Amino acid sequence: MHLRKKLEDLYFKVLHSINTTSFGFKELSINEIPKENQLFANIFNSKESGIIIKNFLSADEIKTFFKNMEMYKDELTLWRETHFGTALGGGLQDADPNMKKYFQNAPKLKQEINKLFGFDIDSRIISAFQKLSDGLPVEIAKLSENEQFAGCNLRIFNVQGEGLPEHVGLGFFDDHAPLKSLEVMVDISGQLSFFIPLQLPQAGGHLRLYDLMYEDMPDTLKQLGKDGYFTVQRFVRQRKTQLIKPGAGDLLIFNGGHIWHRITKTYGPIPRITVGGFANFSTDRSKIMIWS
Repeated sequence: MHLRKKLEDLYFKVLHSINTTSFGFKELSINEIPKENQLFANIFNSKESGIIIKNFLSADEIKTFFKNMEMYKDELTLWRETHFGTALGGGLQDADPNMKKYFQNAPKLKQEINKLFGFDIDSRIISAFQKLSDGLPVEIAKLSENEQFAGCNLRIFNVQGEGLPEHVGLGFFDDHAPLKSLEVMVDISGQLSFFIPLQLPQAGGHLRLYDLMYEDMPDTLKQLGKDGYFTVQRFVRQRKTQLIKPGAGDLLIFNGGHIWHRITKTYGPIPRITVGGFANFSTDRSKIMIWS
């Protein structure tokens, strides 16, 4: 079985090197974003695939982050092991069905992440989404005053790790009870994913997009569930693909709800570290909500 997987991985590595496409990502600095635009809506509605905001965090801000991480590492209480490595703050898809612990930890997670950056990273990201939506209000999702979602979390991918396998955001809403709690306040016809690389591995750790939308997946495959994942994975891997490679400090925003994607394997002694989360319109599309 191990040999079969290695041969299959090699086959798809060769296939992906020749079976390519382009998703046409825009690359802009925060100051180059047009004052009046609907970039968020265009990505949400699958009219565009995504955008990279270059140098969203400066080299000095990233340097401060790592200095603080070394200084405060023993004070951070919300580290947890995951299938890809380690995360500061568990994602909503991993929360218990009653979500009690998730909501208890969300304010503490915000404090711990902000301590590393030395400023409110959620507010910085919110300001970017406002620029991408012609000034639409943007806020962190919440069910009530005592039930606020986390804005973003921190991910450290294992050295020489497998990355994240093929997945698509809208598929999780069918399988994860905590995610369904969002349905009362956000429009789940789409979903944007976003992340900022803080440290890049020696090689790999890239976002790979596949030329396949969630709605174009055959119903017979959608209905297989977790037990049929490898069948779904092989189907997805046959499609044309593109590697998206943001630099350290760039903010990448893409249509992760509809576009099948993965994070590729990492190589070398340096772990891939990112901060990120997700964003949706509210149910009436009067504002944008972020969560993780």
